[in-house]
Amino acid sequence: MSSNPRIVSGYFIVSLLLVLTLFVPGYLFIFLFQKQYFFSWDFFRLTIVSLSISMPILTFNLAHLLNVYKTENREFNFINALYKAQLFSVLVLYIPNVIGYFMEFNLVAGVSTMLATQLLVSITLLVTRVKEG
Repeated sequence: MSSNPRIVSGYFIVSLLLVLTLFVPGYLFIFLFQKQYFFSWDFFRLTIVSLSISMPILTFNLAHLLNVYKTENREFNFINALYKAQLFSVLVLYIPNVIGYFMEFNLVAGVSTMLATQLLVSITLLVTRVKEG
């Protein structure tokens, strides 16, 4: 039984993006804005806090994209929607980390930057949905 290499590579890319979307930004966020916690907490606690930073943003973007698929009567493809949600979430999660690194933000400024970036992504998704519809 042979599997299609294109499908396997697609699942590999989605899995890699899932790791880069869920775990890495949270670890970076804690490292940049709360170094004392990063070095004092164990791996399990860091992972839970990292997921609690990243998961709401990914879930929000995925829910929005699934709603777009549902309302536009396109062929439903969960992997495609997850892939797009991960790409938008990467923008939202990494931009505050990069800006915070260069401008030495505190935690409140980092969270505010993350929320502002999510607002811009949400507005962009809504505007493109209105234009397409």
